[in-house]
Amino acid sequence: MKTQLMGCPPCALALIFALAFPPAHAEIALYWNTGDIGQVQDIIVADANMDGVKETIVGCQLGYTGVSPFRVFNGVSKILDTSIMLDTGYPNKIQVTDIDGDGDTEIIVGSTTSWEEGAEGHIYIYDGSTYSLEWKSENIGTVVSLHVADFDLDGVNEIFAGIWRAAVQQDFGRILIFDGISHAIEFDTTLETHYFFSEGSTVCDLDNDSALEIIFVETDVAVSDSSKVFMVDRTPNSVEWKLGASSVFRGTACGDVDNDNQIEFVICHTTGTSPTDIRQVKVFDSNWVEEWSYDFSDEPFWGPTTLAMGNVDGDQIPEIAVAVTTMTFGGYACLIDRQTDSIIWSTGPGGSIDVVTFADVNNDGWLELCIGYTTSFSSGYMEVYEILDLDDDGIPNTTDNCPMMSNPDQIDTDTDGKGDACDNCPNIGNADQMNSDNDSYGDICDNCPTANNQGQEDSDDDTFGDACDNCPNIANSGQEDSDSDNKGNLCDNCPDQYNPLQEDYDLDGIGDSCDPCNNFMFTMESPGDTVLVQFLHEFSYYPTITDPDDASHSVIYPEMPHWCTVINDTLKGTAPDTAFVEPVTVIAMDACNVDTLLFVTVIYLCGDANGDGFMNILDITFLINYLYRSGAAPDPIESGDGDGGGSINLLDIVYLINYLYKGGPAPNCP
Repeated sequence: MKTQLMGCPPCALALIFALAFPPAHAEIALYWNTGDIGQVQDIIVADANMDGVKETIVGCQLGYTGVSPFRVFNGVSKILDTSIMLDTGYPNKIQVTDIDGDGDTEIIVGSTTSWEEGAEGHIYIYDGSTYSLEWKSENIGTVVSLHVADFDLDGVNEIFAGIWRAAVQQDFGRILIFDGISHAIEFDTTLETHYFFSEGSTVCDLDNDSALEIIFVETDVAVSDSSKVFMVDRTPNSVEWKLGASSVFRGTACGDVDNDNQIEFVICHTTGTSPTDIRQVKVFDSNWVEEWSYDFSDEPFWGPTTLAMGNVDGDQIPEIAVAVTTMTFGGYACLIDRQTDSIIWSTGPGGSIDVVTFADVNNDGWLELCIGYTTSFSSGYMEVYEILDLDDDGIPNTTDNCPMMSNPDQIDTDTDGKGDACDNCPNIGNADQMNSDNDSYGDICDNCPTANNQGQEDSDDDTFGDACDNCPNIANSGQEDSDSDNKGNLCDNCPDQYNPLQEDYDLDGIGDSCDPCNNFMFTMESPGDTVLVQFLHEFSYYPTITDPDDASHSVIYPEMPHWCTVINDTLKGTAPDTAFVEPVTVIAMDACNVDTLLFVTVIYLCGDANGDGFMNILDITFLINYLYRSGAAPDPIESGDGDGGGSINLLDIVYLINYLYKGGPAPNCP
């Protein structure tokens, strides 16, 4: 739904074009002019009837009122196959896809009528082969945007419709999303009052979350003459305001315009028609920060209105095709090169342009530039430009052995039909250019044909790249791997036992899977440097062993007290009534490991504070001197704690007196 303005004549435009634009970088020539087919509203190139040849489908408007068709052309023969007349309005937007997942392609059309006809609009779905009508929506208002995709990632395509004005001439636009199979409305929201859904919308994964977003423009043409940019996200459902200005945003597109592997958003921006007004194409990054702009302000045109992106010069960076509209039914299209930030090609003056797109119209495998013109309220035409020499090296695409990379010398060392400049194996013939891992090397010369390894590193020089070498640091050109664990025999710590993780707990070079002694090291808990045993008391010792993987151990005692014996690996004995200090050596073993422990046993008489081997008045005197006269401490200290209280004090002296002289109980040291 377009509005035409009045302005400067075509003769003046011709002079402007002659002065303003440099010669083309890539060789571009007119492939096809359809002649008058009505105002061109949309152009889609797709194999709608699934015969292996893409058709060119053009939405046409034959007048301001009445009904109009979409036309289906053969892009190779340039012959009109059929015209399908809508029953209401004209086909403003078209999509071609298998909307319902049944294996057959459908043509989806969004229609529009004029203000005088009530601003009515519908979604139509036609069979792509028979062109028979499969479904028509209710009146939803004038459809100016149409996209089909699985926006909510539920496995079913949806139809997104942007409505210029909601039905019955409401003073606001509307967004509708239909289920592609049931046609039920899944999402329905209206725009702000006075704001209509502009024709500028695009679809891309701008936030890199695997789900496609719809980016659209709403415009207030009644009050503020301003626009806002919103993003619709279906995971989850949200409509977010991203940009706003006291001016008009128009056509939009998404793509990697600077070859940085990031998606950018491109939009047409116009503030007015005077020489000082802004008329630009702007590029924003995924965070909505402006990166770049191209200024059309020095030209006497209303400004850029619609755009598309495609690589026409072979530099791997897409050019931006822009339609620039005059103040009347006139305008031109141009290509902006992002490497030079300049216009590298333009059409001459022609009709007002409502559509620019890149597509393979003639089915030759190369993109063509399609332009849809309007010359009056009922007339217009389509032009298709063929890009004959993408890389501008003087060799036509059809005979260029590197059509996307400039190589005027056409050198082809291996005579495989691919020039050295673009051959992924320039010294080995590989006409199919098979490159399974998508690095820069063809399979036939790639040292890792199934593992992306741009550097082709080969540390051991065995012709297998490190990225796929099963022994990257040990030359093994045979790559033998007996256990199929991706570790070559020469570097596999268990060459006959599958163990891709190569675990080796004990770091002995033998993997746990095949190591008979892969065990964890066990430990024995020490009883301390000294073990005290009272005269005539029983003694028993077996080491406390911590071993995560083995419960069975052998224990020996190469050194032990003379009064002990070993019974079932346990040291046992009754302490004599004579003081002794004797060492104990404990050795524990399992199938693979050994641990050794050392301590000494000290035999003492409880109550014998002075250590002379007897209990008598001298021990009482010794304790008194220790406690009250800074005398020497008992050795061992426990021998003075006769009452077993855990410390030496007056109670121990009293306890010892009671035992020696009053028939009290014998000392009981801890």
